Amino acid sequence: TSVPAGMWRSFQSNAANTGTSESPSPFGGTEHWVFDTDGGVFSSPAVDERALYVGSRDGTLYAIDRTDGTSMWQFPTRDELLSSPAIANGVAYIGSVTGTVHAVSADSGGEQWRFQEPDEPVTSSPTVADGTVVIGTRGGTLYGLNESNGNEQWQFRAGRQGRTAPAVVDGTVYVGSFDGYVYAIDGTEGTREWLFETGDRVFSSPAVAGSTVVIGSDDAALYALSASDGTRKWRFEAGDWIRSSPA
Repeated sequence: TSVPAGMWRSFQSNAANTGTSESPSPFGGTEHWVFDTDGGVFSSPAVDERALYVGSRDGTLYAIDRTDGTSMWQFPTRDELLSSPAIANGVAYIGSVTGTVHAVSADSGGEQWRFQEPDEPVTSSPTVADGTVVIGTRGGTLYGLNESNGNEQWQFRAGRQGRTAPAVVDGTVYVGSFDGYVYAIDGTEGTREWLFETGDRVFSSPAVAGSTVVIGSDDAALYALSASDGTRKWRFEAGDWIRSSPA
């Protein structure tokens, strides 16, 4: 899966989390501009035709002109934003540590809708596919929300979801969990299709390429799994935790 040149619309670039783009760096690796927020930035930016979107621990979602680094708009949430935004159909989606998922107009910064999870922080980055915003909470609940109005379409309870960003390919959601499992979930019904047990917590977000799901684990292994049934294709032993996301 690839995205148009110069675009990076969500964590790991696209719904399959492949972490690839058809475009080289537009600035050749040299510093072009600097933009300061009022807090630390844990969030990874998303980029579309006009702007770079990023959340800050100061509680603000920023839209920054990608050409000159000036502020286009700021959306205050009053919550820490550790989640990375996703951009789809002119809307930016992001979660907060108080359990709120915000949908914000990418043009104006006006709020379109919000969804409130009453008990669990939202630290997972959202993935938008097939009219659904898929996002997880630190406590282990994965939600499928209607892209247009934020209504809950389904929820799936894993042991502990953590911060891994789901991948969505051909109607199936793939996600890792702090309970050590990798899950495949039906993207329409929210029901489990399969699960695969690793030897430790899964911080890594999955990448899906063709018929293969690739994901790392704190058991110091990188796994390649069959996307259709979760059987292991191969395992690569590293020397330590694998918490980065494969591309």
